[in-house]
Amino acid sequence: MGKPARSPRVFWFSNSPAAPTGYGTQTAQVVRRLKRRGHETAVHSNYGQSLGLGSWHGIPIYPAGYDGFSQDNIWGHWLDWSGKSDDPTVMISLCDVWVLKNPNLSKVERILSWVPIDHAGVVPDVARWLVRENVTPVAMSQHGLEACQRKDIDAVYIPHAL
Repeated sequence: MGKPARSPRVFWFSNSPAAPTGYGTQTAQVVRRLKRRGHETAVHSNYGQSLGLGSWHGIPIYPAGYDGFSQDNIWGHWLDWSGKSDDPTVMISLCDVWVLKNPNLSKVERILSWVPIDHAGVVPDVARWLVRENVTPVAMSQHGLEACQRKDIDAVYIPHAL
């Protein structure tokens, strides 16, 4: 018999779970549940945590960077978190994906992007991200799922606001 499957470690990219924003409150709901289900989880904050590593209910919160979308420090934080264990690590983004411009993100083996589609359809910058080989698109609304389907983007549907 082989080794039992290990729970993936999660590197979450969004607002801090302590931030009183839509993304922050959704982050709080999900990362709390991930931790409860045995997934080691850390948050790379693009808003709501600054001036060093923080903690929220025992979950490490990496600080926002100097650029508006924390792309200047996401790679270093990813390397720090993913390198702390031999267990597989997945990145989950809960944000507008057009902000994800760090070229090193192509080196992340698996990214789940829980993405808002808040236009009539999927705009080009969003589509370019969602069709990457290492990205699994996750639509947060029925509208977003249908917009992805119209663009032949294979998305999973997980409604926002659990």
